[in-house]
Amino acid sequence: MQPLAARTARAIAKSKDKSVVVFGFVGPDENFTELGQALTEQFGADLTKSTDRFSVTERGRIAESLAKKGLNPDNVRDIDFASWIASDLSVESFVLGTLTQSGDRLNIEVDCYSVKSGKRIDAIQTASSISEEMRKLISRSVEYPIPDSYSGIPTPGKNRYSYPKCDYWPPAAYTAEAVKNRVKGTVILTVVVGVNGQADDIVVKKTLPDGLTETAIAAVKSWKFSPALGPDGKPAAVRQVIEVTFHINSK
Repeated sequence: MQPLAARTARAIAKSKDKSVVVFGFVGPDENFTELGQALTEQFGADLTKSTDRFSVTERGRIAESLAKKGLNPDNVRDIDFASWIASDLSVESFVLGTLTQSGDRLNIEVDCYSVKSGKRIDAIQTASSISEEMRKLISRSVEYPIPDSYSGIPTPGKNRYSYPKCDYWPPAAYTAEAVKNRVKGTVILTVVVGVNGQADDIVVKKTLPDGLTETAIAAVKSWKFSPALGPDGKPAAVRQVIEVTFHINSK
């Protein structure tokens, strides 16, 4: 990973960004695996040693940001979402890694993005033969970077679980940038509506640019629900899909 980290360090230094966070290596098939986890740790260490022109943020802070926002770690696969978390961490750039397998070859891609401009700084690729140990690590999935505390949450409408009722739903705000660019569409989220009537453990299934994903999440987290009822008639947490649609008024 050292040559890959050195090339990445040169690209980030050239952009003049002063800080970076590494979200990790996903794949193959968009899975988080023990191999991706090992490569992420090695890449982060090599990137830190490659230059003193920028700082590498501890990845533990990603988990802290996700937990603070009540968000699921699956979101870090999305570029817009990763940019939002990087901004929350006050870093200037971020790295997303992708692993794909082709026979006995592992293709490794590192994409570097600037938080401020939203543009890709560089895309760097390399390949490696897959050893037997690597093959074992690829087959083992892991949680990233923190376990989903809501695994096994039931779906409303099934197994005698009712749907929660939304009692208070202020609309999501348009950002100035989205208005300027006349962005419209729908942000799709899956959320856990708990027995406290609040949405948590949010996974973003479909994003919109210019900050609309963030305002959709903020709005849904402010909504108030009457919780679902379980088979025993008592309030129960359920996971359901919520769509937040943004319209541009015609003039």
